[in-house]
Amino acid sequence: MAEPQPAHNMYLDLAAQMGFPALFLYLLAFFLTWRRLAAMEADLRRLGLERSFVFQFGWAIQACFVNLAVFGLSGDVEFEYSVFTILSFGMLLYREHRRRMAAGPIQEDRSGPEPTPAA
Repeated sequence: MAEPQPAHNMYLDLAAQMGFPALFLYLLAFFLTWRRLAAMEADLRRLGLERSFVFQFGWAIQACFVNLAVFGLSGDVEFEYSVFTILSFGMLLYREHRRRMAAGPIQEDRSGPEPTPAA
C-alpha cells in the first residue's frame, strides 16, 4: 500500500486534512491581518511616516503574505512555523500601532545613533 501524499497545493492539503472550515479560518486570519496592516499603512502615510520602521516592516510582512499565497499554489507550507511567526508579527505590529495612535500624535522614532559628521 502506498504512503499517502499531500495535495499539490497548501489550500487543497489544508482542506483535505482539516476540512473547509479550517481552510476558511486560516485564510480569514491572513485576510484580516492584511486588512489591518493596510489600515496602519494608510494612517502612517497620512502622517507622512512612509519611511518609518513600522511602515516598512508592515510592507515586508505583506510581501511575505503575497509570497505565501503564490507559493501555496504549488507547495505544502501551511503548517510551517515561519508562516505563523510572520502572521503573529503582523498582528502584533498592528496592535502596537493602535496603542501608539491612541496615546497621541505619532512621531518617527529618531532615537537611533546620530550620524557622524563628515570630516
